[in-house]
Amino acid sequence: MRRSSLAGLHGIIFVLLVLLLLLAPVPVGSNRPFFWEANAVAVSAMAFVYLSSVARQPDRLRLPLAEFKWPLILGLLSTVWMLVQIVPLPVELFAPQIWTDAGMALEADVWRRISLDTAATSLMLLNYITYGFLFFLCAQITVNDVRAHRFMQALFAIITVHAGVGIFLLFQLGDTLLFLPKWTYQGVATGFFVNRNSFATFLAFGLAIGSSLLVNAIIPRQRGGQNRPLREIFRLDNALIAVAGYGAGLAVIGSALVLSASRMGAFVGLIGLIMPVLLGVVRAPSRRRSGLAIVVVILLVVLLLLLLSGGALTERFGSQEAQQDLRWPLFVQTIGMILHRPFSGFGGGTFEDAFAIYHRLPLSADVVWDRAHNLYLELFADLGVFALGVLAASGYVVWRIARGLYRRTPSAAPVAAVTVATIAAVHSLVDFSLQIQAVVFIFVAVLAAGYAQVVGDYDADRQERLEVARPRPAKAGEAGPFVAGGSAQPPVSGVHAGSHLAHSNGGVAFGDARL
Repeated sequence: MRRSSLAGLHGIIFVLLVLLLLLAPVPVGSNRPFFWEANAVAVSAMAFVYLSSVARQPDRLRLPLAEFKWPLILGLLSTVWMLVQIVPLPVELFAPQIWTDAGMALEADVWRRISLDTAATSLMLLNYITYGFLFFLCAQITVNDVRAHRFMQALFAIITVHAGVGIFLLFQLGDTLLFLPKWTYQGVATGFFVNRNSFATFLAFGLAIGSSLLVNAIIPRQRGGQNRPLREIFRLDNALIAVAGYGAGLAVIGSALVLSASRMGAFVGLIGLIMPVLLGVVRAPSRRRSGLAIVVVILLVVLLLLLLSGGALTERFGSQEAQQDLRWPLFVQTIGMILHRPFSGFGGGTFEDAFAIYHRLPLSADVVWDRAHNLYLELFADLGVFALGVLAASGYVVWRIARGLYRRTPSAAPVAAVTVATIAAVHSLVDFSLQIQAVVFIFVAVLAAGYAQVVGDYDADRQERLEVARPRPAKAGEAGPFVAGGSAQPPVSGVHAGSHLAHSNGGVAFGDARL
């Protein structure tokens, strides 16, 4: 008897996480303190329930805590330093001069802190803790390759829905945001986000996930000398239906991305489309022709979208707006700000307050620069050298995933994770999309799924497979996924989650047990 991959504790957490990721973009990308706190409560509650249940049955922990050691240690370098930044210091060690000046003006002893705004730093610390718990939960539920694939499909569906809503809001509801008039970025698609670039990054992640799923269907990963059966990860019996379904979703997302008129968003979106194809060809060299055909089709579709919906985007290239882009002066002044306090930083989330001190021409005095438009520079301005902690943690996870791309796992999650990480790394050079919580949630979720698929111990899931998903023997001549030969034998230990391998009269049968 088979059991759904959504049953049990991991299935419940799966559904709750998908609901969270679906709803997170709705309130302006969850880019307000109230929504940060609400999401922190939701994720923490899920983590509490999960850990409480696992504490009674430790064997239900799919990914051992040891696998989180280095990401945790490196991440703590940044989070602990944020805590230090908001703690009152009895001496002037690392504390900015403003506290001494305030004490003199008030003629009173003022506790000195590193952070210029302890409330902002506290909120940034809260967000990073939320991201850590989210990574842990997503990794635990996606060790199983079937559930990981379902998770990728769910993320793709979520982004497709938001892309469709963005187009609907633009054309059918008079270009509104949350059904109210926009106060900025009129005439372009932003969905439920305020900034078009944040929406574009969100959509580019969807293109990366969808392209990875599509490539996974057309260019199946080789495993055990046999082509991986499509039905092992799809409920669809026909690959053409899978291609049509993913293709339709990619078309909706691509249209919304073009309508956002984000230049860098269009560039990283192209990366999201093509990079999974290249990685898929590398993983299955015998399918190079298929990969080349996919690339050609993608380029033709992109050209068609530009012709139909890309007027606003093409106008922005080479326009006066592009020529007057002030990001470079902003970067130069931010670097000067970093050099002033390279070790301690000004406090997490305090860029807007601190940069006002260093704001000079040619940057307009009429504009409040609340972001550095470069994630790396802003992290160093906020945290000093301790920004290396969170960057190293992310880099370590991506490195482990990239190193494991050639494992026997058939999942699309590792390819999607490497592609999403590339998109995030490139777009963060010129914008702040990874400081918008709804975007970060998708980023963390995809990386966690890819990490779990690469480092997960599949044998750890075998006990549950034997208890709740005992595959019935394949009968001779039975219609099923790649069945050959006669009757099947009991499952072989160490076989990948979601399948069993049976030998019979020189034939091989792949079963279809699902968790």
